[in-house]
Amino acid sequence: MLHVASGGVTPRPLPSSDELDEATCKVVHGLADLAAATWRWGNLSMMLSPYNLPADRAACRRYAGLAE
Repeated sequence: MLHVASGGVTPRPLPSSDELDEATCKVVHGLADLAAATWRWGNLSMMLSPYNLPADRAACRRYAGLAE
């Protein structure tokens, strides 16, 4: 989903969340809303790394502007 939403572009450095387009913002919010248990999967953080997104739930929620 991230690849499709971002158009295959990996922003470096990561833009602020309010600079994201609507599709990418929805994906980031969806990821940030995943259960804490899901964030313990090692491969989730590995999947986020190429997109320069925070690799832990709390940081991703902060980035997305969501409460922890």
